[in-house]
Amino acid sequence: MSQQKIESLLKQRIGLNPSSVGSVTIEHAVRKRMSSGGIEDITRYVELVSESQKEFELLIDEVVVPETWFFRSAEAFDSLVRYVRDEWLLQNPGKCCRLLSIPCSSGEEPYSMAMALLGAGVPAGSFHIDAVDVSQHNLHNAKKAIYGNGSFRSQDLKFRDRYFSRNDEHHYRLHRSVSSVVSFHHANLFDTDLMRDAASYQVIFCRNLLIYFDRSTQVRAVSVLRGLLDAEGVLFMGHAETGSFLKGWHPSIADRHGERSEGG
Repeated sequence: MSQQKIESLLKQRIGLNPSSVGSVTIEHAVRKRMSSGGIEDITRYVELVSESQKEFELLIDEVVVPETWFFRSAEAFDSLVRYVRDEWLLQNPGKCCRLLSIPCSSGEEPYSMAMALLGAGVPAGSFHIDAVDVSQHNLHNAKKAIYGNGSFRSQDLKFRDRYFSRNDEHHYRLHRSVSSVVSFHHANLFDTDLMRDAASYQVIFCRNLLIYFDRSTQVRAVSVLRGLLDAEGVLFMGHAETGSFLKGWHPSIADRHGERSEGG
């Protein structure tokens, strides 16, 4: 019963479908957090994680372990450049293109978006990227902008030579010229403040998030994304997330989704 309460809490607060990660994974995460806190009674832990936002976020970090690296699915970033540089900026001279990465994990995706645009000659002042994640731990690492070898898995590492400096033997520090065009925010997709305060985005990267949701939560998530996306904007999703819940969108959105949604 206590396990079910924790699973219900995860679904209620962040939309996580327990079956997407497995009950065993959640149980292991709970046991690890209990051990870290010196808690032996799971009922007591349920009370703690229900009342403490900090503990809830620490549990999320154990349940959902991000698998990410720079320029994961490079085709998506090629499509991003074509849209922003060759279409949107030409049609909107003097305006700033707004982009969103959600969830941004430890920063590899939004920084890849920035490097792709800067490397293609897009001026830093002509775009800005908001990066959102539910994990304070992820955001802390993203803001540090220091990465180990595991974040560099693409065959072409010219971007690392151009935009990073050696921090130590095993880590690289991202140049300020890239990190300065990205702003990080602590929130999840279903936070009402996110919808209320955000203006429309011309580009949204939301890859490999919907796979953690059940059908009804996926529909709800797409509705939120639709509200955040400009009428002629572009949504990037993972291949596994291109479901029928996208039907009914404005035709230009659906067409662009088919063209530009790249898996990852």
